[in-house]
Amino acid sequence: MTTSVMLGMLEKYKKHSMVTDATSETAKAFIDLIPFHSVALPKMSVDGSGGLLLIWQTSTRTLVTIDDERLHYVTNASTSKAEYHDNIPFDGTIPEEILQCITG
Repeated sequence: MTTSVMLGMLEKYKKHSMVTDATSETAKAFIDLIPFHSVALPKMSVDGSGGLLLIWQTSTRTLVTIDDERLHYVTNASTSKAEYHDNIPFDGTIPEEILQCITG
């Protein structure tokens, strides 16, 4: 999947009211900031509540939820070592701790 495919899927989700307008705008900005030269493309899905899920299968399986202008992420998702980080305001940059997880 390329970034253009990801953005196309995001538009489809928005058109069918699967993500909120605010989530769509935040997700576009977030996706544009991902350094794809050093990061694999994530799997992408909706969360059923207007948010968007991005899942990286790295050494620290990382799941990022974009919910309007807020980010939530889990490292070591689906394991007993899962760590949850909630309600991080999206300020136009990807937080360093998320970048470290998705590049690992």
